[in-house]
Amino acid sequence: MSDEMIKQLTMNEPKIYCYTIYGFLFSIAKEKDMPWIYSNFIQLMYHNDWKMPIFEDHINVFPDCPFLQSSSMRFKGDADDFTNTIIDAIDRNYYCYLFLDWYYINDSYHGDHFAHTAVISGYDRTKGVFSVYDNFDNGKFVKKEIPFDVTSKAFFASKTSMTGNAEDNDQSDAFSYLSDIIFVNYNEFAYTKIDYNRIIYLLESYLNCENIIYTLDDKSSVYGMDVYNRLDKELKTMPYDHKKDIHLIYEHKLLMEKRLEKILDTESNSELIEEYKNFSQEFLILRNLYLKLCFKKADSEQMSTINTKLHELALRDKEFMERILASVRNHH
Repeated sequence: MSDEMIKQLTMNEPKIYCYTIYGFLFSIAKEKDMPWIYSNFIQLMYHNDWKMPIFEDHINVFPDCPFLQSSSMRFKGDADDFTNTIIDAIDRNYYCYLFLDWYYINDSYHGDHFAHTAVISGYDRTKGVFSVYDNFDNGKFVKKEIPFDVTSKAFFASKTSMTGNAEDNDQSDAFSYLSDIIFVNYNEFAYTKIDYNRIIYLLESYLNCENIIYTLDDKSSVYGMDVYNRLDKELKTMPYDHKKDIHLIYEHKLLMEKRLEKILDTESNSELIEEYKNFSQEFLILRNLYLKLCFKKADSEQMSTINTKLHELALRDKEFMERILASVRNHH
């Protein structure tokens, strides 16, 4: 371990941040990495066990991403070992991706013990703190300085805390992943290019509601356009509990908007690109309306406007994806 007093690995403000793993990826990705991102992160999945929509890429981000090199360790030391391990990893330019208990580290959280993924990107020995990134600020991906001892307490507590799945409150080996630390190094020398065949395949999979990870044996989850139907049902059952879900759908459109500007000839597709920008903004308006109605605890009739609008936007999404698919095929 070095004698450095302060070290911070680079983290930029991400455009996509709904979940920690996205906030992390988009915080460290550089312009040279965007072709790989634009060639992926198209297919949506409503994960039945997690009860939330995600990019299907979420499942394999670390092993699949060409500009990230990662390895996982099942940590079994004590609090001092933990602090020294994290500092040593950062000294060697490794980000640390792990579970921490929000009960100890998130001032805006007032619930029971809750393990959540976080990223440690730096330390300051003069203050005795780690730089910890997570969705702390009303879902926004931001940094907090957490004391060494509090960070270690939050890490060890995560093994026995709730992670959103009642079965995770368990000491069995099935949940030992809560004691894992994933060390992630950014690869400066990895360069990628747009994979048009991959984009075509993913657009087709989105429209056909088919999963893209063949090793994922998950028959209970739904994919692509079917995510809208599943989210519609969830909204009717628990109308106030889907802020991150609606935001994720918006981020899907925002990323597609940025993608179209990079992968299509902007002159011949200017109308499509401009229409899609407006479409993306409609999802932002829907998200903001939903947040407002949740804050007001609106009645069922008012909340039903969200379902109605979501259904309307889903129909238009299908039309857009068909047009985008045709344009990508023609461009390719």
